[in-house]
Amino acid sequence: MTAVSVGIVFVLMGLFGLVVWLHEVLFVLKGFLPLVLCVSGIVALMAGVSTFGQKKSNAAEKK
Repeated sequence: MTAVSVGIVFVLMGLFGLVVWLHEVLFVLKGFLPLVLCVSGIVALMAGVSTFGQKKSNAAEKK
């Protein structure tokens, strides 16, 4: 029960912070979003290259 109470208090504090400091939150998001997109793109690219390499090696093994 304590965890639920603490969770509710933290959610309310977070919502209050979002309302009061909305401009600062948006400022941080503007700086953070490009970084997240770059890192996500690199991870997706690595996953695609890895999958392509696995398909290529599987095709070579079948021959």
